[in-house]
Amino acid sequence: MILPKRIILSRKGFDSSAGGCASPILPDGTMFSVPVPESQDHTGSTKYEDLGRQGQTSLPQKLMTSRGRAVALSGPAHLDPDIRPGLRSLAAQRRCSPKLLLYGQNDGSQTHLTDQGVQQGDLFLFFGWFRQTEWAGKNLRYMRGASDKHVIWGWLEVGQLHPIPWNGPIPQALESARHHPHLECVNRKTNCVYQAAESLSFNPQFGGAGIFNPYSHELCLSAPKQPLRSHWELPAFFRRTEMTHVPWDKWSTKGDSMYGQSPGRGQEFVFRTEPIKTDIEAWLDGLFQHAEEKS
Repeated sequence: MILPKRIILSRKGFDSSAGGCASPILPDGTMFSVPVPESQDHTGSTKYEDLGRQGQTSLPQKLMTSRGRAVALSGPAHLDPDIRPGLRSLAAQRRCSPKLLLYGQNDGSQTHLTDQGVQQGDLFLFFGWFRQTEWAGKNLRYMRGASDKHVIWGWLEVGQLHPIPWNGPIPQALESARHHPHLECVNRKTNCVYQAAESLSFNPQFGGAGIFNPYSHELCLSAPKQPLRSHWELPAFFRRTEMTHVPWDKWSTKGDSMYGQSPGRGQEFVFRTEPIKTDIEAWLDGLFQHAEEKS
């Protein structure tokens, strides 16, 4: 197995500050990470109303809380990571190859990735806030009493890094992907777009980027029976490596697991795999039991 030297747990999708509610776990177990709203500084042409489908599932027009409050999915959307080709607008699907899968980062978060030496062959594991839903007529409603969870929902192995200068130009290899927010709006500091590898180096039956489905407890970072989704359970072997922004000395260990508070701020949490090589191989193998194979 050719392991990535670094794995990055990357927080993506709706959260309490961007979107204001959880992404849905659909009644059939499908996880649908909802892209965050686009910022006012970088409003682009992609809108929730124009987004397509994830597999056989369309993005709902609104999410209903168990108390009846509606969260409308409308207006500019920040479709990043762009690892679900069917979710692009129809115009973007016509222009951009489904094999061109991308993730963008900028500002302090990108500086952090650069400082950690993130490079070709490293692996992003995208996680976000999820909650179980049920159908209420044509709308999705969060199930009363369902727990909030941080769940790993997607991945991207870095095939190529594309630093994007302030106001461009866009690399020729990415010309067809101008729908991507980090290419459509290039007035960003330390802007970089990560292009997925064709296949996973450590498991070539899977594409270089994709999603995990359906939901499984093996994908869940949040500890069971805890009131806060930010209280995580990780395998105890993680203590033998360092993860940026996460102080292991404040975590407790019980049996084969360790428990603690995940960072409340930040998007990218990087750890090196070399100190835990054998254990991380088995951990990744367990995660990718729930991955969608490349077409």
